[in-house]
Amino acid sequence: MLSAEHLEGNLARFTGTENWTRHALARNMVMTDGVLYLREHADCHWLIDAIASYVGYSPELKGEHFQVWTFERTGDQVADGSKPHLLYATDGNDNRIATQEIGFSDFPLPKIVLWAVFDGGFDAFVLMLPSEY
Repeated sequence: MLSAEHLEGNLARFTGTENWTRHALARNMVMTDGVLYLREHADCHWLIDAIASYVGYSPELKGEHFQVWTFERTGDQVADGSKPHLLYATDGNDNRIATQEIGFSDFPLPKIVLWAVFDGGFDAFVLMLPSEY
């Protein structure tokens, strides 16, 4: 896993994508190069899977074609070295439409924001870094 500083610096370089990769289980979601980089280098397949489990499937998100997903640290490190986090989605206007508490994580960044935007050409949501929009 990369350090937080190294990861942030590398993620800032993604300004578009050349490839779209369909999620293996959530066939209604494709991922950009930046999301794949995050998933691999932050060792957070579980985070992308958690978002995929909501996008397009959750009744709360029905009809929300633009979703802002935030994963952020909500507390201090506990004895085992982990930190509590919160994963939540808004409609882009700060109206929270989904929330999931994550009891512990070793995710290297204090916060990451991803966008899920419906694309009719793919007939799927595209999960991307905001800089890739």
